[in-house]
Amino acid sequence: MVRELNEEKKLDKLVDRDLKDLFDVAELECAVDVILQCTLTNPILRPKMSEVLQALESNVTLAENGVDLNREALLPYGGSCSFSVRHGDPHDSSSFIIEPIELSGPR
Repeated sequence: MVRELNEEKKLDKLVDRDLKDLFDVAELECAVDVILQCTLTNPILRPKMSEVLQALESNVTLAENGVDLNREALLPYGGSCSFSVRHGDPHDSSSFIIEPIELSGPR
């Protein structure tokens, strides 16, 4: 659903109606970009949590400081938030095998 709304440029449909137009579009775009990257099928292509946190915090910090953020000029692919290098080989099938013990337990 989020992917389709993003493609159709209808991200405002994701926002609580009670907010009306009282939300930051740049923050919404960044959050959606993070969501889409975190839900990629191949886990190797997903960003690290530290990268997610940095992307979300930097967007909020920039918005709070009133900096005019021209995302199209900053990011080559036009996304709202970018992440650094992906780790591992996306074609390595062994990366898809995750033992059950790795999926649960204390953090």
